[in-house]
Amino acid sequence: MKDSFLTRRALLSGGLASVALGVAGCSGGVPGYDRNSSSRSRCVDKESLTRRGSIGAATLIYEVSERAEPLYLDATFADRLEAWWASWNTLSRYGGATQMWNYGSYVTRDCSSWHAAGRALDISRLRGDGNLLVSCRTDLWDDLPAARVAQLNREYWTLAASLHMYFAYVLTRYFDSAHANHIHVDNSGSGDQLSVFNPRSRVQNQAVQAIATHVWGIPTDVTGQWRDAEPVAGQMLQQLGLSGNLTRGDNWQLWLKASVTRG
Repeated sequence: MKDSFLTRRALLSGGLASVALGVAGCSGGVPGYDRNSSSRSRCVDKESLTRRGSIGAATLIYEVSERAEPLYLDATFADRLEAWWASWNTLSRYGGATQMWNYGSYVTRDCSSWHAAGRALDISRLRGDGNLLVSCRTDLWDDLPAARVAQLNREYWTLAASLHMYFAYVLTRYFDSAHANHIHVDNSGSGDQLSVFNPRSRVQNQAVQAIATHVWGIPTDVTGQWRDAEPVAGQMLQQLGLSGNLTRGDNWQLWLKASVTRG
């Protein structure tokens, strides 16, 4: 086990974070996840998946071993990750990562999880040229100075905004304690399309509220309820010169794009 002081110092300086504490693969079995699935059994054979050692120019690093390890991914999901990655590098100041650290994709222990179909990925951090670009390891932030945590949150929620563009289901630290060390994405709801906003989606409402706080500088309680998220969403849309709410036209995608470039 690595020295805790070295772990803390690394996060303070933006360097290498500590050895992973989690386990590969989280559950994607969230109420409302099954619009595009008629069965709770999602287990597929590994042979039906595509083996990938990188997404774009980013080598896939397994958080537990801290080594490059390829993932087995559904082909459509892999294509969505590639499309997201290209967008992230175009829009975000935190782009250009050469490593994508993660807790894995394909697991078979739980056939109710989208990991069992190779259609989910748990991202823990992005690194480039020896530097930490974005950390999803919120489990390591408790003892850091407030200014450092503010910057880590800005980077984290900029990444979340980018992921929300391409995936309907982006599970962050506010979803539950199991996601304190990674962001889970899967394409169970959005397939091969960009995501759309659903006012009944807890995770999307959480994103609106947290992105307002950490990217837009509008302090907002994270309740996951549309009745609470709608007023601040309207405030941000007004700043962009857009009318209506996040369900109107392209407002959801335009707001997410603005959030990524603003981050």
